[in-house]
Amino acid sequence: MPDTKGNQQSVSDPSSQKSVLKKITAYDIALSQLKGDMRYYFLLEGDYCESFRVHFEDNEALLKKSGLTALKYLEYVREAFDRFKQTHNQLPLEPMNLKSFTYVNESTAELIAKFKQRFGGSK
Repeated sequence: MPDTKGNQQSVSDPSSQKSVLKKITAYDIALSQLKGDMRYYFLLEGDYCESFRVHFEDNEALLKKSGLTALKYLEYVREAFDRFKQTHNQLPLEPMNLKSFTYVNESTAELIAKFKQRFGGSK
């Protein structure tokens, strides 16, 4: 847009603002519902939170097709982490480490593989 001297002024481009805005996903909604529940403490902070989000979002269509919502997925992740802590005699609020993350990630990958066998999937 020209100013009074004929120079161009920069106008913020709405398309560039869209890249800044983050789309709220089903995973975000489920996570916000669980924020007050202490059993999901490891999903709210730490190094591995984003990996669970990516894993869910990559397989969201298949999970929805099989009836597994984001809330149920997070519940499954929590249960897998609890199983790991019980079998390794860890304290209830033990933070997630690489070994436990690998166990939980493999467990969810196996669940998704079973759903792919049953319901079909492209990935």
